[in-house]
Amino acid sequence: MKLVTFNIRCDFGQDGENNFEYRKDLILKKIAQEKPDMICFQEVLPHIAKWLKENLTEYYVIGCGRSPELRDEQVSIAYRKDRLNLMEMQSYWLSETPYVPASRYAEPVSYTHLRAHETRHDLVCRLLLEKKKTNSYIVCRLLLLKKKKPRRQSKCMRGL
Repeated sequence: MKLVTFNIRCDFGQDGENNFEYRKDLILKKIAQEKPDMICFQEVLPHIAKWLKENLTEYYVIGCGRSPELRDEQVSIAYRKDRLNLMEMQSYWLSETPYVPASRYAEPVSYTHLRAHETRHDLVCRLLLEKKKTNSYIVCRLLLLKKKKPRRQSKCMRGL
């Protein structure tokens, strides 16, 4: 099982010749070269999520934004259609009301449970999008855990 993380960078036109528009071919080439089973993307805006879904035809791409309407920037997970099945996906926020979108902190945690086709092993992936107090960059943490018990579905999952 090959897993990679990929920071897409928010596409706000701030990167000049390195803007997303000019990096699309490089992104596709790198993914084709690595041939990962699962990709954890950071800083994915809605138009980039759409582009990923249209261009990564061997993958399912899932995720939801961190705004109250579940739009805006997101951490997305792409997984190979021929290798993994989605068992469960949810997002929750680091607050006293974790299932209320954008509650307290705008940084969600994406929880994804996948099952491998051949081995039937379960993978649980938790992505935390967090801003460091001393820096303006975003860190993505990935944990692969053994599945213990089902969790409730989020609005993102029910909308799939």
